[in-house]
Amino acid sequence: MSCLDPFGIYNKNSFNLTCQYKGYATLGQACETTASCSTKALVCQAGTCQLPPSTKCTFDDDCSIDEWCQDNFQSTAACVPRVGVNGACQPYKDNNQCQLGLVCSYVDATRTNRTCIPIASKGEGQQCWDTYSMDFDGVIPDYECDLSKGLVCINDTCQKPIAFERVNVNCSGSDVCPTGSLQCICQTTNSTEGTCAYTNNYNSGCGNTIKDLVSCLVKNKCQTVTGNYDFTKHMFLQTLWGHCL
Repeated sequence: MSCLDPFGIYNKNSFNLTCQYKGYATLGQACETTASCSTKALVCQAGTCQLPPSTKCTFDDDCSIDEWCQDNFQSTAACVPRVGVNGACQPYKDNNQCQLGLVCSYVDATRTNRTCIPIASKGEGQQCWDTYSMDFDGVIPDYECDLSKGLVCINDTCQKPIAFERVNVNCSGSDVCPTGSLQCICQTTNSTEGTCAYTNNYNSGCGNTIKDLVSCLVKNKCQTVTGNYDFTKHMFLQTLWGHCL
């Protein structure tokens, strides 16, 4: 017997085999077996997913919704509180150290210190990371520029999209488009010829959608990152179906 993703075989030690969701429950959520828990570190005890006292965290959702896993993959790994608005964050760390709905961003043009700021909140001319695309696969996009004003991160500053059109581009080459916000999109399958175009809609509709998503996640304490990478997308969607949609 086999099950389609994101399902797994339930009751393997009995003759009553069924396909049920696996890896869906985060820390503190109800579970049926340890297979129900979202990460390998969590175990199902007394009907909820828990992190055993002797186990070090590896992923952020080994911890509570208000914590992140500091020094993961090291002997000093520990769950610590996430950083709030305007709190200092470390450039070499994952953005998940910030509270839900915040992103770790440079303070000024010196690009030495960073703080946690609301997603999609920086104005024109402010510092940012160049954004190649917004990842919606199981995470909140760590986007800094104010999308409601149509701002894009280009050359490390938030600015209006460059009016640009380049057609008949050889997409097999490197750096064929002038900025990371543009990507070479092939016109047909099995073709290397394409056009440089923006990969996302940088407008108020996109910005409002992300902010609505953040508000929903914060209100319902939804986990959006999972150490079970095979099911990241399914985890994200299932969590939203349960609380947000």
